[in-house]
Amino acid sequence: MTETFKDFLFDRGYLVVDEPEELTSSEKLCLLVTLGRKCGIRVKKGWQLLTKAAVKYAVDRTFGYVPEPFYRGFPDSVRQLTPDQRLFDQVYHYFQTYGKGEFDGIADHSILESFEKVAFEEDWEPKEYTAVDPVEAYGIIFKALDNLADSPRPLPVNSIDLMAEAFSDEFLHWFPTSIGCKITAADLLVRTKDMRLVRFLQLPDLIKLLERIQYLNYGSEKLNQLNLKNQDRKLLTKVLDTMLERSSKDKRLYWGVAERECFEKRETWKGLLHHLHYKPKNELARNFVSAIRTSPDNLSAYALFESYMRRGYVADAAAILNQAKGSGAVLRNLNYILSRCRTEEEVKEVFKCLE
Repeated sequence: MTETFKDFLFDRGYLVVDEPEELTSSEKLCLLVTLGRKCGIRVKKGWQLLTKAAVKYAVDRTFGYVPEPFYRGFPDSVRQLTPDQRLFDQVYHYFQTYGKGEFDGIADHSILESFEKVAFEEDWEPKEYTAVDPVEAYGIIFKALDNLADSPRPLPVNSIDLMAEAFSDEFLHWFPTSIGCKITAADLLVRTKDMRLVRFLQLPDLIKLLERIQYLNYGSEKLNQLNLKNQDRKLLTKVLDTMLERSSKDKRLYWGVAERECFEKRETWKGLLHHLHYKPKNELARNFVSAIRTSPDNLSAYALFESYMRRGYVADAAAILNQAKGSGAVLRNLNYILSRCRTEEEVKEVFKCLE
């Protein structure tokens, strides 16, 4: 198992034991004591699996590398040295290191110090851990990754890295069945270039993907000054081809909800299509690109909604807004919509959009 997954589980109270080791009961007891004294860890389950390597990992993960001090019995042992002895220590250490160039631990400690090393325990609250084998560990990771993918909020970089590594892990072979946040899907796509992730995005989300590329790869939030590298242009072109091909397979030749939503960011779309030198591959794609570039009309759902409102088709306008943007959009515009209703029947039809 990779260090990434082991670290992920350790932070959540699991200690992974990669390889079994034959140890006596007394040796395992010593390992349990070591974990308690060194790391403040109490293994509540799976202690029979413990190995020396697993305990060393826990100690290293808890503290990292902490070099020992020059005077290991400080301050008591230093008080026992005379001023001449302390000066000799300093001169000798300088001669060994900067004089002879030996920086590999030759003179890391005093050669005159005499001290008695005393074992002690830190006063801390023990943390409860479970020791697990790789099979159980991968099962825990699998569930955790599913929970991360289902989160409706954007994920931090370390979680995206963990999910991306799971795509290629030879034992895990994990891939999400659903992703709760479009930003998460876009970030994973930028990180992995895995085209299977396009299934979690719709045509308007291509601009969201562009935003994430700009932010993650170029540290910019500007979409009107594009200067993308070739690999990013290829990714965006491939994703757009896939999205439009998917729509074409639905036997549609013109506008659906997704295509209309793109007109809400029409100028960004025009700039992106120009930057990509995009060439449509099917009839729907040609219609879409032509309309984005040259249509004199705003074909967005909001524009269509306003058009129906102006013509007095209030219930139809509410239905269009509900289909394109959901009941929340209807609720936000409810006062405006109801003010244009002329009959009680129209009011009832409008309220049906809120159900």
